[in-house]
Amino acid sequence: MINPVLQGTGRIAEQPGYIIAQTGVENEISIDAVNQDYLLAGTEVNRSIQVSMFNVVLTEANGMSLFTRIKYASDRLGILNSHEALYVLDFKIMARKNGINSEPVEVPNSSSRWIARCTNIMHDYAGGTGSTYQMVLYEENYASYETPDNKINSVITVQGQTLGEFAGNLQQKLQENEDDETQQSINKGFPTQYIIEYPSQWNGYVFAQSQAARSGETFNTSTDADGNTIFEFPAGTTVTTMMASALTNTYEFRNVPTLGGGFCFSSAEKTDADPSAIADFPYWYYFDNEVKFLKYDPAANAYQRETKFKMIRYATPELLCDRNSHGELLNDLGLQKKRVRNYVRNNLLEKRYDWTFTGLNTEVIDVEIQLNNVYKAMSVIKGGTFDDRAAYFTGEPIDEFNNLNKQISNISTDIEKIQNSISSELGNPTLRNPALEKIRNLQLQRDELQDKLDILPPIGGSPVSIGQDRYITQSDLVRGGSSGKDPVSRNLRFVSEIFNSLSTNGADEGTVADSVAAARLGAIEVTQNQAVDLMNLNITIKGDPYWLGSHGNFVEGGPALFLNINLPTYTKDSDTTVSADPDWNISGLYRVFSINSKCQGGQWIMQLRTFRDVNSDISLIYNDLESGEIRDDIETIAENVLDVEQVIADRARGVLKGF
Repeated sequence: MINPVLQGTGRIAEQPGYIIAQTGVENEISIDAVNQDYLLAGTEVNRSIQVSMFNVVLTEANGMSLFTRIKYASDRLGILNSHEALYVLDFKIMARKNGINSEPVEVPNSSSRWIARCTNIMHDYAGGTGSTYQMVLYEENYASYETPDNKINSVITVQGQTLGEFAGNLQQKLQENEDDETQQSINKGFPTQYIIEYPSQWNGYVFAQSQAARSGETFNTSTDADGNTIFEFPAGTTVTTMMASALTNTYEFRNVPTLGGGFCFSSAEKTDADPSAIADFPYWYYFDNEVKFLKYDPAANAYQRETKFKMIRYATPELLCDRNSHGELLNDLGLQKKRVRNYVRNNLLEKRYDWTFTGLNTEVIDVEIQLNNVYKAMSVIKGGTFDDRAAYFTGEPIDEFNNLNKQISNISTDIEKIQNSISSELGNPTLRNPALEKIRNLQLQRDELQDKLDILPPIGGSPVSIGQDRYITQSDLVRGGSSGKDPVSRNLRFVSEIFNSLSTNGADEGTVADSVAAARLGAIEVTQNQAVDLMNLNITIKGDPYWLGSHGNFVEGGPALFLNINLPTYTKDSDTTVSADPDWNISGLYRVFSINSKCQGGQWIMQLRTFRDVNSDISLIYNDLESGEIRDDIETIAENVLDVEQVIADRARGVLKGF
C-alpha cells in the first residue's frame, strides 16, 4: 500500500509503503490466486481504453486481520481515508540458477508492476480454519471514467477552428463548470482539475464547416462568421465522447491518417481508399488517461483529483475503409508483404504459435475458435455521393424501398399461415381449393410488388460507379441481383440500414465533400466500434511476461500473433492421411484484444482473446511467416530511393531478420 498523494511524484520505488501480503515470504496472509484481465483498446467491452483489472484471493489461517492491517497501514502512511489508498502489485519470476538448493534469483526482464485502487473486498470467515478474502482492483487511471469526472451535468458550448483550440476551450469550460458546481455543493470542497490533451501533431487539424445547426442528434454543430465550428453538448455527455466527436469532425482525421505519415483517402471527395496507404497501417484513437491525487477533501472524504483525459493514436492494422480497397489489398502480394513488414517494424508482431500437426508446439495448451455469422462491415452506398445530402442522413430516400419490403414480407407471412392451416385438409377439396386460390392471388400481389422494387433507381438519383463496371442497385441489397445470374451479385449480401456515428452527427452539411467524408468515416467508425468480429480465437498458452504489457509494449497499437496450424489432407479414394497441410481457414494473423492471466497453485497460464485480421491473406505470405523470417523484395516494396535506403538500413540493423 502507498499514499495516493505521492503516486504522481515519480518516487514510487523510494516512498514508504506497507506490504499487505507476499507469496513465499510470510504465512499469516497468503496470496492463493491472482487473476488479471488486461483489456486492450479494441475489446468489445470498451474499444477506446486500456486497463488492467485484478482479482486477488488471499487466505489467512486462524484469523481475520486483513481489514485491521489495511487500517493500520493507512494510518502509518498518513492516508486519511483507507478506501482511497493505492496498491502496488509487483510480479516477479524467480528461478534457481545453480541447482535446486541454490538461492532463487529474479529472471531478467520478467518483472512487472501496476498501481491499482481496491474497489471491493469480499470476506468469508470459516470459523476456526480462518478467512478467505477476494480483492478486486483496477489500475488507478480507470478512476477517470467514474461518473463524477467523466460526465457533464449541464449543457456546454465549445468552439474553435482547430482541434488544438477546441482542446483548450473544452478544458476551460469543464473547469468553469466544475468550479461553479463545487462552490454550490456542501459535499465537495475542492474541484477536480481537468486537463484535455490530444497528440501534439493533431492540434492543427481543421474542422469541417457546417451551414447551420442541426438538432435532435448527439450534439449540434454550426459555423459562425469567423469560421469557428461551434459544438453544443447536452447534459450527460462524457468527456471522452466530446473529444472523439471533435476529432471525427476534422478534415484530416476523416481522411484516415496512417503510421507512414500519409492518408488512406487522398482527398475528401474520394470514395475509395488507397490500398497502399492502408498497408502503411491506419490509426484510430484510444484514451490513456492519467489521474493524480492532490490534497485531502474533508467534505467529500476523498482526495482531490487532477484528471488528464489523454487521447493518443493507436495503430489499427485491421481497420476496414471500403470494400473496393479491401479487395485490392487482399489480392496484392506486394502490399501483403508490406503489411507484414510494418507489423514487425512497429513491434506489433513478436509472437508465433505452432499448434496441431506442426511438431513444433511447446506453448499452446488449447485453442477455441468462434465464427460470428452476425458480423458485418459497413460500406457507404455510392460512397455517400447523394444529390440531397440532408435526406441521406435522415434516411428519407429509402422510405419507399422499406415500405415495399415490408409489404412483401407481410404477404409472405400470410401465405405461410395459409399453407400451415391447410396442411391437414389436403384430402378435402371444399376447404383446400379456396385456400390455394387465395395463395395464388397473394403470390401475384407479391410478384407485382417485387417488380416495383426491382425497378427502383439507386438511392440519390443517377447511378454512380462503385465497382469496376457496376453500381449497387436496390435489388442488390435484397436478392443479390434482379436477374440472379450475375456471379458478383450472387456472392455478395448487402443489407441497407441507417447508421448513427459521431462523424455523421457533426459537420456534414458544408459541401458534397463534407458529406462524403462524414459518411465514409462514419461507416469506418461503426465497423470499428461494433461488438462483434468475424472470427474470434481464444488461445490458452503457458505464462509469458510479454503479454503482461507492463513495459509499454502495447501503447502504440494492437499487438498481433501468428497462429500456424496444419490439418490432415485425405485422398479422394480412402481415409489414408497423405500429409498435414496449412489450413488457411484458421492459420493467420490475429489481433489480441484481451489477455487473461491466472496464477494459482504454482501454475501460470494465459488466455489470449483475439480476432482475425481480415486485411491479411495468409496464403500469399505464408512462407514468410512459416519460416519465421520476414523477407523483402526491394524491387517490390520500394516506392522511391528513400524506401530502398530504409530497407538496406533495416537489414543492416537486423530488423527484418525474424521475430
